[in-house]
Amino acid sequence: MLYKKVWFRLDRNGYDSSGWKDSLFANRFKCEITELFKNDGWTLKNPLACESYGSCSEMQKGLQELYIHPTAASGIVIATDIPHIETVLSAAQSFRHYHTDIYEDYVVMPDDEYLRHLEGRREEVIKDILERFKTKRRNLYFCGPDALDGIYKKYRVKRVGMQDKLHDLESLFIFDVFRDLLEQGLIRTTKIRNHDSYRTAKDDELQANDKSA
Repeated sequence: MLYKKVWFRLDRNGYDSSGWKDSLFANRFKCEITELFKNDGWTLKNPLACESYGSCSEMQKGLQELYIHPTAASGIVIATDIPHIETVLSAAQSFRHYHTDIYEDYVVMPDDEYLRHLEGRREEVIKDILERFKTKRRNLYFCGPDALDGIYKKYRVKRVGMQDKLHDLESLFIFDVFRDLLEQGLIRTTKIRNHDSYRTAKDDELQANDKSA
């Protein structure tokens, strides 16, 4: 089943860039949007949030989650449910849903399946790491393993339930591959200003390693 990251854009009375004009507008909005979702089978993740002036609520239905803010209801929902949620919001009196922004895909994938998926791409990961850490000269290095960030993003599968995490299992897997390359001598390391720094080994360095092995 395909999920989507969405923002249901909202327009409401009594709220602008400086916040709510008073608690009456805030409470009316919170109570109505919460009730609309509850009637559609959603549950409130943090009930105390509705009792706190100025706070936002989170609604949940199965694996779907929406963060409720006066300007938008945003989160991860089943792709085919988007028109239905728009209909739910259209019944509101204290606010108006005027647009839906639909962003990237998310999938349900257990950890073991994700790790098998990454393992199947190991050779591609190795190729990308060696290419990323290539330098024109032997005395040029990348400071720290931060250069892996782009590779993390390339291989990341956006998984439902992990949308709020900066990294998922791909970062652990790719760093383990990087560490293997380091142990094999395919990645060279040195200290520059007390920082671990790295580059891809040159062909003649690898040949020298083979002769000495």
